Amino acid sequence: MKGNNLSAELAWFHVFKAMIDDGELAKMGPSAFATYCVIKFHANFSTGKAFPSVETICQKSGISERQVVNAEPGANVNVSSGGEGTKKTDTILQ
Repeated sequence: MKGNNLSAELAWFHVFKAMIDDGELAKMGPSAFATYCVIKFHANFSTGKAFPSVETICQKSGISERQVVNAEPGANVNVSSGGEGTKKTDTILQ
C-alpha cells in the first residue's frame, strides 16, 4: 500500500451536556437536532450567527425543507427570505 490516503478535514462545535441531561434533546426531536447541528457547523464563532440556506441544511442533514422549517421552534432557528425567494436561516447559538 503506497502512502496513507486517510485524511479528514475537521471542524468542531460543542453540544451542551445540559441539552442531553435536561431532556432538551428529546424535546427537540431528530429533525430539529439535525438542523441545529448543520447551523452550528456554519456558525461564525466570533458572532454566534450562521446563515446557511434551507437548501444547504437539507443537503447536509438529509432532511426535507418542511422538516427544517418545522424544526424552527425547537432549534431556535429563524427562517427568513434571503433575496430572490431563497430561504436563509439565522440563529443565535445558546
